Amino acid sequence: MKVILNLLPDKEKQREKEAKITKSALAISFSFVFFAIILVLGFFGLQQILKIEYEAAKIENSDSQGDLYSRTENLEKFLKEINLRNQQIIKINSESLNWYDILQDIAKEIPADIKITQLKIDKNSLKITGFSKTRQDYISFENVIKNKPYLENVKTPVSNLVSANDFFFNIEADVNKDKVKKDR
Repeated sequence: MKVILNLLPDKEKQREKEAKITKSALAISFSFVFFAIILVLGFFGLQQILKIEYEAAKIENSDSQGDLYSRTENLEKFLKEINLRNQQIIKINSESLNWYDILQDIAKEIPADIKITQLKIDKNSLKITGFSKTRQDYISFENVIKNKPYLENVKTPVSNLVSANDFFFNIEADVNKDKVKKDR
C-alpha cells in the first residue's frame, strides 16, 4: 500500500494554486481574444458577401429592359472591385502575425514566481512588464524569451538584475515574422 504525504507548507500550496489560476486565466484570455478576432473577421467577410449580393440584386433590378452591354460592363467593374478588395484582405492577412500562438507559446514557460503585469504589442515588437519574486526566476524567464527563435533583439535593462528579490522587470523583443511562420 502506497501512502502519499503532502509536506508543502500552506504558503507554498497557496502560491502554487495562485500560479495555476493565473496561467489558466491567461490561457482563457488568449483564447477569448483569438475567438473575438475570428468572429470579427467572420462578420467582415459576411458584410462583404452581403454587399456583393446587394449590388448584384441592385444591378439585376435596375432597368430590366436596359442595354445588356452596359449591365455587363457594370458587373465587370463590380467584380474587379471585389477582386481588388479580396487581394487587399489576403495581403493584410499574410502580413499579420498570429499573436495568439506566440503568446500561448511564451505563457507555457512562465515560471511560477513570475507575474506578467503588462503585454504591449506594436506591429512586430513585444514589450513585457512584470514582477519577479526571485532573481533566479527572472533569469529563467529571460532565457525562455532569448531562446525563442522568432524573438530577436531582446533588450533587458541591467536594472532588471539589481534586486535579488521582489522586483519589477521589463523585456523588449522584436518578432521575426518569417521565423514564426517557419517554426510554427
